[in-house]
Amino acid sequence: MATKWTEKQQQAIDTRGGTLLISAAAGSGKTAVLTERAVNRMLNDQPPVDADKMLIVTFTRAAAAEMKQRIHQKLSERLLENPSDQLVRRQLALLTRAHINTIDAICMEILRQNFQKVGLPAAFRVGDNHELEAMNQQAIATVLEECYENSDEIFQGLVELLGEKKSDKGLAGAIFKILSYAKANPFYEQWLNERLKNYSSFEDPSQSVWGEIILDRGKQVAEHCKALCQKGITLIENFPELEGYRVAIVSDLSYVNIIEEGILANRWDDVVNSCNSISHVRLSPIKKASAELKDAFKNIREAVKDDIKVLKSKLFNAYIADFKEDIEDLLPMIERLFSIALKTDECLKKEKLSTGIIDFSDVEQLALDLLIENNKEVKKTQLAIDISGNYDEVMIDECQDINAVQDMLLWACSNHKNQFMVGDVKQS
Repeated sequence: MATKWTEKQQQAIDTRGGTLLISAAAGSGKTAVLTERAVNRMLNDQPPVDADKMLIVTFTRAAAAEMKQRIHQKLSERLLENPSDQLVRRQLALLTRAHINTIDAICMEILRQNFQKVGLPAAFRVGDNHELEAMNQQAIATVLEECYENSDEIFQGLVELLGEKKSDKGLAGAIFKILSYAKANPFYEQWLNERLKNYSSFEDPSQSVWGEIILDRGKQVAEHCKALCQKGITLIENFPELEGYRVAIVSDLSYVNIIEEGILANRWDDVVNSCNSISHVRLSPIKKASAELKDAFKNIREAVKDDIKVLKSKLFNAYIADFKEDIEDLLPMIERLFSIALKTDECLKKEKLSTGIIDFSDVEQLALDLLIENNKEVKKTQLAIDISGNYDEVMIDECQDINAVQDMLLWACSNHKNQFMVGDVKQS
């Protein structure tokens, strides 16, 4: 029995002529639509797209195997309906060598064919956890030993800030966390330098990247808090015996309205002042209401207080002048921390190229080196141009899980107008 697609699903299956992003919630049939589109392109396009002229990317090897099996099943069903259909037979044959895989597997194939261009030995491989951890520990020990030999006030401050008693575990952990975040981005050395600008160009927290995040979170918390206050007021209106609680909840709402007004106007210090001025009115004693009603209201009030505590203690707990002072103190240590991270990475690179033992982030970064040039402008290498010419369509399942490096890798493998992506952008 043929699947009955919705109008939007059918549109996603049939639309041609450009890159498409299909966003929908889990369980809405995104992967089924991708599968149907792939089969549709193989059998109904004029001319039909060969199965091995599609690059289909999934997030796991299991998902890749399932995707291939789904396409095979659909083609087999078509062949049962018409055993003499030579096009279906041809696509089934081509499916055996179709490029349906994870990004890591695709990158590994590119490296296998071009290992010498990035300085890897022919027998390179992804190391196991024990091997990679040993390499990490050796690299960080080498770099930190040099740092201690040339120790200065900045490094001593960094050790005091991040180190643990008689241990460099905290400092080492911070370094590897930085590298992990950085290497999820193309040209990560450049990316780290860009992050320093968040400290060196500081003027007003509301104009900074992290300040914008705090303000956005503040809006969400204030809106949630206002909704809770309104819920409490509604409870009072529905049960007049709770009237004695009105003054307290209205007072809370008044404070939150003032805080939200400052947040929306980006008046940082005013928001801090408003948070610091909050004084919760105590609930008046009431006798007529039941214990159950009282508890229901008190639970709402406690949730209101929790939200206000988040605003006051976690989000808006320092004035602009305080931030500036902290930033000025931190900047030299952040610069040193990034420098140590890059030295550690350089030490690891030499060892990995020597031994041929790499990790999955190396696989992606090295593949990126092969596919993208980043001199004065970002552009494809001849290898990327050749690879992208092999595919009529690049299909990406669960695209919300793709990081910036992977996104650029897939861009390099496409012609910029032939990507079909499905995912739930709300989960990204």
